[in-house]
Amino acid sequence: MRHRVRAPLSRLLAVTKLAWPLIAAVVVIVVLGIVVEQLGVLVLAAASLVWLALIAMSALVKRGEDAEDRKELAVRMAAKTARPQVSLVPTDFEVPGLEIAAAMRPSQQVGGACFDVQPANDGCWLTIGDVAGHGVSSGLIALLAQNSLQAITLTKPDVTPSEAIALLSAALFENLRSRMKQDEHITFVLLRCYDDGRVVFAGAHEDLVIYRADTGRCEIIGTRSVWLDEVKDLRDHVHQGSFQLAMNDVLILYSDGVLEAANACDGEQGTERLFSAVEGSAPRGPEAIVTTLIEQASTWSPIQRDDLSALVVRRLPSLAR
Repeated sequence: MRHRVRAPLSRLLAVTKLAWPLIAAVVVIVVLGIVVEQLGVLVLAAASLVWLALIAMSALVKRGEDAEDRKELAVRMAAKTARPQVSLVPTDFEVPGLEIAAAMRPSQQVGGACFDVQPANDGCWLTIGDVAGHGVSSGLIALLAQNSLQAITLTKPDVTPSEAIALLSAALFENLRSRMKQDEHITFVLLRCYDDGRVVFAGAHEDLVIYRADTGRCEIIGTRSVWLDEVKDLRDHVHQGSFQLAMNDVLILYSDGVLEAANACDGEQGTERLFSAVEGSAPRGPEAIVTTLIEQASTWSPIQRDDLSALVVRRLPSLAR
């Protein structure tokens, strides 16, 4: 409401500043007309001047209104286009043996960050990825990737992460490169979590971070593959790895916006600060880790230029074997 009141007032002040010199000019012309006894001619000139000035002022006001309308429309569009992106975030994290928390804070522009949790018979699938660039097209490609992968894992429950990634990349290559003529690359990692603590993964995204409960320290597991949609047949380029989660160990997945949040004085947040945030909040559980990572990145970078996403999974001791 304050913005709506301030905008007309600012335009009125601008018009008033323009009007005063014109009024003064008219007064001078009239006075001169009286002096030189050619009032009729000069008044006609003054009237013409006022008429032209009113046209100019009307154009100025209209241009100001258009600029304000465009600005307000851009804000509304940013808010609306962020909603579908946030709606991609899963809300059901009920997976036996795991405690899961996640959050996404979109940037002002629509981005391509996405993540998902899909329960399975003996565990779950986890995904996190990011489409290069910003805009509605990035959000749509992220939605396409997420839905395509869900179709693969539901119809092929025994598929391995490397097989699923290759199938997903082939589908995206056909749709994006061949049909839509798009060349955005997609960083994406797929993880299959089993209820005995095994995790098998494939894809290329930010490094996986594991918080080990017995030491209270973090370690990194790299993801080594090519990006989705880089080549038509990804089968020979996918690296599949695995690791084990012990009881109370925590897996942390995150978008590049969390790691690369930057300020003018100290540069990017980086891995060391990410480790510190995780190790300090891990004893309070996954929800605390997610909140800490998102808030720390927001505080570190005064201007949020990228989506901030985090997906955190803790293995509960009840199903440890």
